[in-house]
Amino acid sequence: MSALLVGWLASLLGWRVEGGKVVAGKQTVWQFSIANRRVPVTLTRVAEAPPGLSRIDWRWREGSVERRAVFANLGAERLGVVEAESDIPVRLIHAPAASQADLVAAQMAHRARDKVFERALETGNSMTNVLLG
Repeated sequence: MSALLVGWLASLLGWRVEGGKVVAGKQTVWQFSIANRRVPVTLTRVAEAPPGLSRIDWRWREGSVERRAVFANLGAERLGVVEAESDIPVRLIHAPAASQADLVAAQMAHRARDKVFERALETGNSMTNVLLG
């Protein structure tokens, strides 16, 4: 699921897959690029977490200042979003869990092709090919 999320984000932002590797069985690291800039992405597996995403730690630069936002599954169908070192308050988002059957049914309801999903899958396939290499 996390690789599909990265593939979706990379396809929307125009990132190109440059490389990737599995590190010590716990992390997968990819290198993307756009406009001569490197975009590293690290996925870390958590042994004692339920299936799905538990946390996204997003880091970027604004000029010389490093910024950071954290998206975390707080349980009880809630997501927390906070920008570190900012005056912006923590945001809580109601995010009801959908079963795999509900997700498949929702996708099947769309008879037309989903271009965004297809691009995310293409990027995900490129990411896998880099790892298999």
